[in-house]
Amino acid sequence: MEKKVFTISEFLENPEKALPAREIPWSDPGFSRRILKDQLNPDHDIGGRRLAAIEKLTRFIHYHLLGGNATTVLDLGCGPGLYSHILGEIGNRCTGLDIAPAAIEYAQKSPGQKS
Repeated sequence: MEKKVFTISEFLENPEKALPAREIPWSDPGFSRRILKDQLNPDHDIGGRRLAAIEKLTRFIHYHLLGGNATTVLDLGCGPGLYSHILGEIGNRCTGLDIAPAAIEYAQKSPGQKS
């Protein structure tokens, strides 16, 4: 079976071309680098939310869902760790788990992150 790799932008232009989604090669290094580029792009929300939206959402999670109390957070599918990083800055202890090599590398190199 031939596998094709698509960027998020290409997927949005023609989603049928990239189906089924369960075959998305998240652990492929090249694919994960392209996805990471979209996730970190501040000019659009294609690969994820912009930083201001992430900050607003993580603060909502902390203050409204967690009652403002620091706790332990498991962030499954954390990508580059943007949500975990902000939750950690607020005082939570966060562990992120992902299978995309580029996202893992980015998260490990970010300030305040441990391997």
